Amino acid sequence: MLSLVIRQLEDVLTAIKNNDLLLARKVFVKDEEIDTLYEDLYDDFLNNAPNCPNREFSRKAYILALARHLERAGDHIANVAEYLCFMLTGER
Repeated sequence: MLSLVIRQLEDVLTAIKNNDLLLARKVFVKDEEIDTLYEDLYDDFLNNAPNCPNREFSRKAYILALARHLERAGDHIANVAEYLCFMLTGER
């Protein structure tokens, strides 16, 4: 998930630098991938939480919190890409 967010950030920065509309739009695809990974992790956490020992539960809860922040970072990066698309086309 982290590598996808980093690649998404690199892509949006390159798109800004080059006024690249197609690359900015590809950022949205990566955001959907990140969202799917987070949803899968969240579902796994909920399904396995009742059976987890306390120590493992705490570790998984921290991982889930970290994944949530990465997912939100991906959302913010996608917002930047959306602003760039609007700048380049004048359309939402």
